[in-house]
Amino acid sequence: MAPIFISVLFCASALGADRTNPNLAVPDERVEESATPAAVKKSDKKWFAGFDSGFGTTKYSGTLKTEIDAYRTSNSAERSPTINLEGYFAWRLGTSRTILGPTLAISYESYDTNFTSDLNVTNYFAGAMVEHYFDDEVKRGFFGRLDFGLVEIELSRTGYASADKNFEGTSIRVGFGYAIRAGEKIGIPIMLQYQYASLNRASEASTVMLTGGMIF
Repeated sequence: MAPIFISVLFCASALGADRTNPNLAVPDERVEESATPAAVKKSDKKWFAGFDSGFGTTKYSGTLKTEIDAYRTSNSAERSPTINLEGYFAWRLGTSRTILGPTLAISYESYDTNFTSDLNVTNYFAGAMVEHYFDDEVKRGFFGRLDFGLVEIELSRTGYASADKNFEGTSIRVGFGYAIRAGEKIGIPIMLQYQYASLNRASEASTVMLTGGMIF
């Protein structure tokens, strides 16, 4: 019995030493923190406002073209580039990357001459826009845009109180571009846009523009 009793005491002492000996490695029971970084929080903003400006060129057909060509030929007028300015408000569709809202735009070009008053061609557009971003959030990355609305093209002479001719109709605008993120609240969209207008008096107008702006 003595050898058995001594063996039991030895085993008990060894087990106690395993728990109390500071030199023995003890398994770390702490839960390791995940090495995966926290996801960047996306903006949940619902409302946006923006503006664009740029330049391009416009082609006309029908009665509108006849009116412009007659003035240009008789006065040897030189044509200026088309200048465009636009402003819009938009709201997000749910949690998507699509925004829509009302938009107003004006484009202007002139036919200049040294002999008589200049001919001014002003294009007024009022309608709705839909813009979709293909990246993770609005105001960043590639996007596509579609506008539809009413248009009025006004021919006026410098120094005259009223417009000489008005052409009215409907217009559609299609654009594709890329938005550069500038901080947390601002995006800088650069867009190539095409506008087609179907007007009264059997006339049409089409414009190609390169624009840049800001969206907040």
